[in-house]
Amino acid sequence: AVVSTQSTGGRPFYIQLVNARVYPDAGALASAEEHINTSHGKVQCRGLQVVSRAQTDVVKAGQEDKNKEYRCIIRTDSPVTEEDVARLSSVRDLLLNQETPLRVLHRRSPLLRKRRIISVNARLLTEDEVAM
Repeated sequence: AVVSTQSTGGRPFYIQLVNARVYPDAGALASAEEHINTSHGKVQCRGLQVVSRAQTDVVKAGQEDKNKEYRCIIRTDSPVTEEDVARLSSVRDLLLNQETPLRVLHRRSPLLRKRRIISVNARLLTEDEVAM
């Protein structure tokens, strides 16, 4: 079975301005956000804001502990039952071996990496769509 997922979440990021003479105001940030969201198609952002050094430390800490939360919508070729959703939601501490994704092979070694799914929270959206 082929499972195709699309990320509906996002990842926090920050950009450091070095030797900035002026910090961007809310209008400049809104303009930058609109430009990014209408120019690229594959990249979107929301909530651009000036942040403190303490807030950048929070982003860095999230990268270090490597516990990440992902959200996706799964579309299937056949109807999904409430029993299927309950079985997905019962997943706890599942260990996986992940091959290096093709999209990052140019910057990472092709290795088998151990991954752990701590928990899954699934809910039925339509008869062939599940949000996780």
